Amino acid sequence: MKMTPTKITLLALLLPALLWAQEPLTVRQAMLDATVNHPLLKAAEARAQSAYAQARQARGYRLPSIDVSESFVRTSNPAEAFAFQMNQERFSMAEFGNPATIQTIRACSIHT
Repeated sequence: MKMTPTKITLLALLLPALLWAQEPLTVRQAMLDATVNHPLLKAAEARAQSAYAQARQARGYRLPSIDVSESFVRTSNPAEAFAFQMNQERFSMAEFGNPATIQTIRACSIHT
Protein backbone atom coordinates (compact mmCIF):
# COMPACT_ATOMS: atom_id res chain seq x y z
CA MET A 1 0.00 0.00 0.00
CA LYS A 2 1.51 3.30 -1.09
CA MET A 3 1.21 6.15 1.37
CA THR A 4 0.08 9.23 -0.54
CA PRO A 5 0.25 12.70 0.99
CA THR A 6 -3.54 12.68 1.35
CA LYS A 7 -3.46 9.44 3.36
CA ILE A 8 -0.66 10.74 5.57
CA THR A 9 -2.57 13.96 6.28
CA LEU A 10 -5.75 12.07 7.06
CA LEU A 11 -3.88 9.71 9.38
CA ALA A 12 -2.20 12.63 11.15
CA LEU A 13 -5.57 14.28 11.74
CA LEU A 14 -7.43 11.16 12.92
CA LEU A 15 -4.75 9.54 15.08
CA PRO A 16 -4.94 12.03 17.98
CA ALA A 17 -8.73 11.81 17.94
CA LEU A 18 -8.63 8.02 18.11
CA LEU A 19 -6.11 8.03 20.95
CA TRP A 20 -7.99 10.69 22.90
CA ALA A 21 -11.32 8.80 22.59
CA GLN A 22 -10.01 5.84 24.62
CA GLU A 23 -10.57 5.72 28.36
CA PRO A 24 -7.48 5.71 30.54
CA LEU A 25 -6.45 2.20 31.55
CA THR A 26 -6.20 1.64 35.29
CA VAL A 27 -4.02 -0.97 36.94
CA ARG A 28 -7.13 -2.81 38.10
CA GLN A 29 -8.57 -2.87 34.56
CA ALA A 30 -5.23 -3.98 33.10
CA MET A 31 -5.01 -6.88 35.59
CA LEU A 32 -8.60 -7.88 34.85
CA ASP A 33 -7.98 -7.84 31.09
CA ALA A 34 -4.80 -9.87 31.54
CA THR A 35 -6.50 -12.54 33.63
CA VAL A 36 -9.54 -12.82 31.39
CA ASN A 37 -7.51 -13.11 28.19
CA HIS A 38 -4.62 -15.21 29.51
CA PRO A 39 -4.09 -18.33 27.35
CA LEU A 40 -3.35 -20.60 30.33
CA LEU A 41 -6.64 -19.64 31.96
CA LYS A 42 -8.52 -20.27 28.73
CA ALA A 43 -6.86 -23.69 28.45
CA ALA A 44 -7.77 -24.51 32.05
CA GLU A 45 -11.38 -23.51 31.40
CA ALA A 46 -11.47 -25.76 28.34
CA ARG A 47 -10.08 -28.67 30.40
CA ALA A 48 -12.73 -28.08 33.08
CA GLN A 49 -15.50 -28.11 30.48
CA SER A 50 -14.08 -31.31 29.01
CA ALA A 51 -13.99 -32.97 32.43
CA TYR A 52 -17.59 -31.95 33.05
CA ALA A 53 -18.65 -33.45 29.71
CA GLN A 54 -16.79 -36.69 30.48
CA ALA A 55 -18.49 -36.90 33.88
CA ARG A 56 -21.91 -36.49 32.24
CA GLN A 57 -21.02 -39.22 29.75
CA ALA A 58 -19.91 -41.55 32.56
CA ARG A 59 -23.17 -40.97 34.44
CA GLY A 60 -25.06 -41.87 31.27
CA TYR A 61 -23.54 -45.37 31.27
CA ARG A 62 -25.27 -46.10 34.57
CA LEU A 63 -28.69 -45.52 33.02
CA PRO A 64 -30.59 -48.52 31.69
CA SER A 65 -30.51 -49.22 27.98
CA ILE A 66 -32.77 -51.31 25.79
CA ASP A 67 -31.82 -53.17 22.63
CA VAL A 68 -34.61 -54.57 20.48
CA SER A 69 -34.27 -56.75 17.41
CA GLU A 70 -36.70 -58.76 15.34
CA SER A 71 -36.33 -61.18 12.47
CA PHE A 72 -38.70 -63.29 10.40
CA VAL A 73 -37.81 -66.35 8.32
CA ARG A 74 -40.08 -68.62 6.29
CA THR A 75 -38.68 -71.84 4.92
CA SER A 76 -39.97 -75.07 3.45
CA ASN A 77 -36.70 -76.89 4.09
CA PRO A 78 -37.24 -79.26 7.06
CA ALA A 79 -33.59 -79.16 8.11
CA GLU A 80 -33.57 -75.36 8.24
CA ALA A 81 -36.90 -75.27 10.06
CA PHE A 82 -35.60 -77.71 12.67
CA ALA A 83 -32.36 -75.73 12.98
CA PHE A 84 -34.35 -72.55 13.60
CA GLN A 85 -36.40 -74.30 16.25
CA MET A 86 -33.23 -75.55 17.92
CA ASN A 87 -31.78 -72.05 17.80
CA GLN A 88 -34.87 -70.71 19.53
CA GLU A 89 -34.86 -73.62 21.99
CA ARG A 90 -38.40 -74.55 20.88
CA PHE A 91 -38.01 -78.28 20.49
CA SER A 92 -38.46 -81.40 22.53
CA MET A 93 -36.38 -84.55 22.71
CA ALA A 94 -39.15 -86.45 20.93
CA GLU A 95 -38.44 -84.50 17.73
CA PHE A 96 -34.90 -85.86 17.46
CA GLY A 97 -34.70 -88.67 14.94
CA ASN A 98 -38.46 -89.02 14.49
CA PRO A 99 -39.30 -88.94 10.75
CA ALA A 100 -42.94 -88.08 11.46
CA THR A 101 -42.02 -84.75 13.03
CA ILE A 102 -39.93 -83.78 10.02
CA GLN A 103 -43.06 -83.88 7.87
CA THR A 104 -44.98 -81.60 10.27
CA ILE A 105 -42.37 -78.84 10.16
CA ARG A 106 -42.10 -78.84 6.36
CA ALA A 107 -43.43 -75.27 5.94
CA CYS A 108 -42.58 -73.40 9.07
CA SER A 109 -42.54 -69.70 9.85
CA ILE A 110 -40.09 -68.67 12.51
CA HIS A 111 -40.48 -65.31 14.21
CA THR A 112 -37.91 -64.18 16.75
